[in-house]
Amino acid sequence: MTSTNGTNGAKRIGKIADLKPDSKNANLGTQRGRGLLEKSLRQYGAGRSVLVDRDGNLIAGNKTVDVAAEIDLPVRVVQTDGNELVVVQRTDLDLDSSEGRGLAIADNRTGETGLDWDTDALAELGANGIVDLEEFWRPEELEKLLSEGELAEPPPEVEFSEEILLEHNYVVLYFDNPFDWQVAVEKFGLKKRKDLIPRKGQPIGIGRVIKGAEWLEKIGER
Repeated sequence: MTSTNGTNGAKRIGKIADLKPDSKNANLGTQRGRGLLEKSLRQYGAGRSVLVDRDGNLIAGNKTVDVAAEIDLPVRVVQTDGNELVVVQRTDLDLDSSEGRGLAIADNRTGETGLDWDTDALAELGANGIVDLEEFWRPEELEKLLSEGELAEPPPEVEFSEEILLEHNYVVLYFDNPFDWQVAVEKFGLKKRKDLIPRKGQPIGIGRVIKGAEWLEKIGER
């Protein structure tokens, strides 16, 4: 389904497999952002478009394409030379419906939670003169980001708590997706303390231990 007879010789794209990820993508992404993105695509469908170059290399929307591929969303390509604003019209939605408003919130929130700058990639792009980073950050912001990474999403805050002794009985709950874990955090009011160990890439799961009596009280069983 791929050919090179599109507009100005651009490759025709017929499926997600025709798209190629950005090998120098400066956004590492976050586990939470990916989870919210998957939930949004499953619940509300696609909203914004993604952007590729003439050869199908992704410029914007790498994380969206990853998730779309996982849930087998088909693609529809609109070719443009950039001199037109491409409008995606969802004919099944009204803005003031719960789905329309939900998609509007999801559009902003997934971008907010899914951003984790790869400072090494940014520094390389800046040093090679490929991108003038000061077009996007003030000099003091850029210096802080590249030296400390403080503008990236902070490390996950986690609860390190009770000591387990021989006489204690305990139950271990594990969560294999970020949505259930977020519900547990909210329902049981899990307190957070900073994980002081810097981590690159995806966060690592860390055990939490909480007094069982407190949980029973929260669910009204004590």
